[in-house]
Amino acid sequence: MQDYLKAIHGLGGADQVVSPVEIAARLEVRSPSVTGMLNEWRRRALIGYEPGHGARLTEQGISEARRVIRRHRLLELFLARVWAWIGAKSMLKPTPWNTPISPRLEQALAAYLGEPLEDPHGHPIPRAKGP
Repeated sequence: MQDYLKAIHGLGGADQVVSPVEIAARLEVRSPSVTGMLNEWRRRALIGYEPGHGARLTEQGISEARRVIRRHRLLELFLARVWAWIGAKSMLKPTPWNTPISPRLEQALAAYLGEPLEDPHGHPIPRAKGP
């Protein structure tokens, strides 16, 4: 489910309306699956969604999407550094991480990594507070 928030954010849904077709293409799923999930996120007030037009993240949705992206990228950077340390850097490939981590682990990872600005692929890691 968090993949949808990440996809909408990645497609510019913090600033503009994103079509279900774009979301389906990004996630490599069928459009009916997207429609059902968009209705769920609208119910949770994380997006504004009007069938036939598309979705845009609410302020709460932007915050949640950035939290998901931050945790994903912190975990990915930590694992990349651990793998590099044990000499297995060549094993690192871009992989979707859907493992939920707690706020406490997020803080510990960020502190351990020195509040990094980018993940191993050069993507920015959202700050804990704010943009």
